[in-house]
Amino acid sequence: MNNKELRIRKLTPCECLKLMGFTPSDYRSLKEIGMSDSAIYHMAGDSIITTVLVSLLNPFVNDEHEHIKIIENYVKSKIIEKGD
Repeated sequence: MNNKELRIRKLTPCECLKLMGFTPSDYRSLKEIGMSDSAIYHMAGDSIITTVLVSLLNPFVNDEHEHIKIIENYVKSKIIEKGD
């Protein structure tokens, strides 16, 4: 295969959000309120993957599972809407 046969595909805004831990319904909600694809790409780039956050918090918490509970409670109360 030579270089002329290769094709590079750009990730969609939905795919970028999914890589960062968001759900497809989060993407649909953003589109419903009129957010542009450019703004969604920017938002995905400014976010942090929750598993990375868990790894960063791990050394600061005595209970090895407490940091996971803290993040799950935050995600449930601030990010995930009922019914997702």
